[in-house]
Amino acid sequence: MFSQSPLYFHSPYTQYSSIQPTTLVGGTAAPWLAPPAPRWNLYDVSTSVRQHAGSATPPLYPLESPKSWEHPGPFQRQAQGQPQHGFTNFAPFPVWYGGVEYPTSEHLFQAHGFFETDPGLAERIRLKPTPQEALEEAERNLDSRRKGWDEVKISIMERVLEAKFTQHPKLRKLLLSTGGRDLFEYNPDDWFWGSGADRRGRNEFGRCLMRVRDKIREGDHR
Repeated sequence: MFSQSPLYFHSPYTQYSSIQPTTLVGGTAAPWLAPPAPRWNLYDVSTSVRQHAGSATPPLYPLESPKSWEHPGPFQRQAQGQPQHGFTNFAPFPVWYGGVEYPTSEHLFQAHGFFETDPGLAERIRLKPTPQEALEEAERNLDSRRKGWDEVKISIMERVLEAKFTQHPKLRKLLLSTGGRDLFEYNPDDWFWGSGADRRGRNEFGRCLMRVRDKIREGDHR
């Protein structure tokens, strides 16, 4: 029994054909329709990269996301009408790491798998125009991914999310506004990062978010 109603936010990895006509978002029913294939716009990070190149201090980004991805389906409606869209790794909030800027937290997370084994591939992932393409590039090169990835990917995801939410005041405020609510990434096809179709999955992404929320609340931004 939850002391507060759980908050579900939709995973960008969700297969839209598997979403029921109504699904839970923030504990309330919301309508969804099967969309056409997503069409993303490139977020140009070159200006910010040039501005901050060589700086050891990450930028504090503006309150609003610098640019929204264009998406013709309900994911766009969620982005406009459901602020929880910002929780996902595909949301267009850049993350500063290692002296350079990654267009999304998905870019940074996927690049982490190759920093040690293939830095060139990690950079190609960073430069992919969309988070979906960054994911696909990583999945095409699983043989090059660092050993023991499955043992470290949760802690890496947590660090990536901590960087994202501490660099964006808007997201920090949004995350803290959830109070003590349990956060679930709704993905009917993923029982590891998400809640799974039956909402009994491990929900490791949601757990990472809740730990980051606790760290921010406690002022621990290491």
